[in-house]
Amino acid sequence: MELKIWILFVTAISGSTDEDDVWLLPLLKQMLARAGMKDEWGKVRGVLKALLWIDALHDKDGKRIFEKIQSPLVQSHLYLR
Repeated sequence: MELKIWILFVTAISGSTDEDDVWLLPLLKQMLARAGMKDEWGKVRGVLKALLWIDALHDKDGKRIFEKIQSPLVQSHLYLR
């Protein structure tokens, strides 16, 4: 599950568009909820850093993505079931 979370974050950081947010952000929110990390950036960051995470390159955008998925407008139940 950690690898899937990392892949989704890297995808969101590196190549996603606003159109991709429609499916990517809810999927990421669902994965974090399943992993019990839906509301704490420190836990999520720890998982990301355990794989491949370069603080100077990824932290700012990673936290931005994390904060974006905290919005109640991102409906996690619409996707992964």
